[in-house]
Amino acid sequence: MTYSKIAFSIVIALSCMIQTGCLLSHSNHVVLRQDEPLQQLTFESEQARNIYEAKVENSLNDESNTSQASFGIPFIVGLEQSKKVSESGVRNDVATQFDISGDRHISDYEASLKR
Repeated sequence: MTYSKIAFSIVIALSCMIQTGCLLSHSNHVVLRQDEPLQQLTFESEQARNIYEAKVENSLNDESNTSQASFGIPFIVGLEQSKKVSESGVRNDVATQFDISGDRHISDYEASLKR
């Protein structure tokens, strides 16, 4: 082997050991149901509204509304994609859970049911 081939091999080997990332990387973040309009709701009482809002806050912070996928070949390719349901989508899902009668009015009874 010639001197230049040995030097080149050493440089490549050191680069692979030192490099912490990938040559090609791509990250993609997708918001699902982004254009979904927010359902207009009415509430029988302030207590029903507070229960609904607490459930919405829990659902927004819940990891079930997010999915992630990744693929990689060390030092060559790193791909990552994350998907998250929009806030209006989460609010509409919670409204569907609460509004048993389908009238877009959350009664105290509907709000008090365990979910």
